[in-house]
Amino acid sequence: MAHLQIIRPRRHRGFSLISIFRTIYGAYQTQRERHRLKDLDPHMLNDIGLTSEDVRSELNRPIWDVPAHWMR
Repeated sequence: MAHLQIIRPRRHRGFSLISIFRTIYGAYQTQRERHRLKDLDPHMLNDIGLTSEDVRSELNRPIWDVPAHWMR
């Protein structure tokens, strides 16, 4: 009786172009959202629980500084 062996391609363990693109695009989106905060008036900031100091702090964060769960 003949045995069949299924050969599966190995998964590349390094970075793929798609994962690199997703990381860069995610960082870009995060930076855009942070800069949009500065356009909100104090009443809107209060509605979402932020102060102008929170916005200044957020704008000073590096582009790659995001919570880990955002990068999943």
